[in-house]
Amino acid sequence: MRDVLVKAVDEDKFEENLDMITEILSDKSLFINEQAMVDFDRYFHQEFMDHIHKWAAKFTSGVLHFGCTTTQRAESDHSALKNSLIKLLPLQMSFGRVHTYLEAFDRSYNEIVVEETKRIDVVVVSEHKLKMLLGKVGKIALFNIRKELYKAHNTNTEEECHCKVRINFNLPCCHTLISIDREYLYLKDIPSRWWLTDENIDDNAERNDEALATQSLAYKP
Repeated sequence: MRDVLVKAVDEDKFEENLDMITEILSDKSLFINEQAMVDFDRYFHQEFMDHIHKWAAKFTSGVLHFGCTTTQRAESDHSALKNSLIKLLPLQMSFGRVHTYLEAFDRSYNEIVVEETKRIDVVVVSEHKLKMLLGKVGKIALFNIRKELYKAHNTNTEEECHCKVRINFNLPCCHTLISIDREYLYLKDIPSRWWLTDENIDDNAERNDEALATQSLAYKP
């Protein structure tokens, strides 16, 4: 019931869904007795309607924060930075700690990039459409896209899209993937926050990559 209201894409849709819920709550046949209906109506208004000003999903669902529609990246970095600091330090030492943290973070990140570039899960490798992204896109993105590719076979393109992988991570969901009528997905189809390295995208590079992929598929040792 909460999702019906929170996921309303605009005010008109919200009011429409609210009218539907109000109608349901007034149907005595759905409750064991009248007191149960009164109790549930009170619960609904106390737990949901009293906090309506906090329902920001319809406003933030299209706003990106560091490449995603949640504050997960900012909060994660903020938490890691705070954990590396001691509360009571002279200002100069605090800046030194921040510098040390950033240097360590950069080293760790580069190690992850190297590992994910060279080590690719066999499940992801088996998905032909992802071949152009192997070694170029992070494994979390590849796993999520692979799941969406599988879901796309049974997706109704007429239905409204509320896919979490698109809303939370800005990755192509099953609805988006259906519209990409190509043999392969390319870097330009994936938000740059998921890239392992910065690359210049052009059509010639994509054609060269596709040629190499075709050769590798045809090659049998």
